[in-house]
Amino acid sequence: MVLLIPLQMAVLGRDHSPQNSVQLVSVVSDSASRITFLLIQSRCHWFYGRM
Repeated sequence: MVLLIPLQMAVLGRDHSPQNSVQLVSVVSDSASRITFLLIQSRCHWFYGRM
């Protein structure tokens, strides 16, 4: 997640079009939700594996 922030800043700094920034925000939020889901899933697998 930390690596996405400089990339986002670089893209936003290069392109000031509102449409592009909205598209970028949707892509970033989508990837963030996927990463969160994967983390929760792996945490649950690890938790149930320990029981």
